[in-house]
Amino acid sequence: MARLFFTMQLSLEALLEQYQAIQQLLLVKLQGKRFSHVQPFWADSQASYYNKRGGRRPFTFNNVIDLLRGLHMEDELAVVLLLADCRAYIWKQLQAMPPGMIKSLPIDEPLITQLLLVRVREETSWELGDLQFLLLVLTQLQGQVQYLLDLPSHLIKHQSKPSM
Repeated sequence: MARLFFTMQLSLEALLEQYQAIQQLLLVKLQGKRFSHVQPFWADSQASYYNKRGGRRPFTFNNVIDLLRGLHMEDELAVVLLLADCRAYIWKQLQAMPPGMIKSLPIDEPLITQLLLVRVREETSWELGDLQFLLLVLTQLQGQVQYLLDLPSHLIKHQSKPSM
């Protein structure tokens, strides 16, 4: 998977989808594996392992990384480590933005509030849902920027429409 992964251009959305697929692959691969099999590389409790293996709680990024390393799934590990690098980069960019700048972004108010809350947390605590939320925000911003870049076209279309 890593060779194919690194030869194609990926978006953050595609990377998140691959991460979800890896989580599902782990659930399948771990079915029937007792705690004693993962204990050497599992950092959490036995109860946590069985709850997560059973799908009652999600694996954290650290769980996924530990499992992939312990199960020698190098291709999948490369994907997750790239996603962790993306997470760290986005976190650093958010830290560089003053809260006032975030509040002035052209996105919905509830998203701004949630973005400020995500910004306060440490990057290592961000999980899949946080990254999916950030993708939503980035997609909205991209739409706004694209509209502004195409503003002359939009104005010409608007002016060419007959007014009533």
